[in-house]
Amino acid sequence: MEESPDMARVLLVEDEPLARWVGRKSLESLGCFVTEADSVSRAEEQLKAARFDVIVCDHRLPDGLGIDLIRRLREQGRQEQIIYLTAETEEITAPQVKSLGLKALLAKPLNVDELRKAMADCLEAGTDLDVAHAGGILAEAELRAGTLWPNQVG
Repeated sequence: MEESPDMARVLLVEDEPLARWVGRKSLESLGCFVTEADSVSRAEEQLKAARFDVIVCDHRLPDGLGIDLIRRLREQGRQEQIIYLTAETEEITAPQVKSLGLKALLAKPLNVDELRKAMADCLEAGTDLDVAHAGGILAEAELRAGTLWPNQVG
């Protein structure tokens, strides 16, 4: 997908190839421009190279925990909205969610409908997107997306 100025820029940090593919397709169906990373180190490289509106980040990655990546970003003063994915929701406490400013904590396997809802909440909360345009993207995507991909992956 080619990037345009009115698209939300999303960094998808997920090491499982199928979950990353489904996440990308779901986010693109909402009109997002998606950049992928399969590890903490690759995510850090991408974050140095580009600006993102939203980060969708898995918990357990080959070279560390996503929560540590998010903590470092917050310590640097970065304010990207975060959708956090984990199969181990009990490991992430309510105080951590609040202190790290996570927009959503989603259980894995990845539920595409929950990802779409969390992304819609991020878009409504504010990115560089025009709100009316984002609403149109979301409405159109909801009409199309229900049958394009399975609801749970990863």
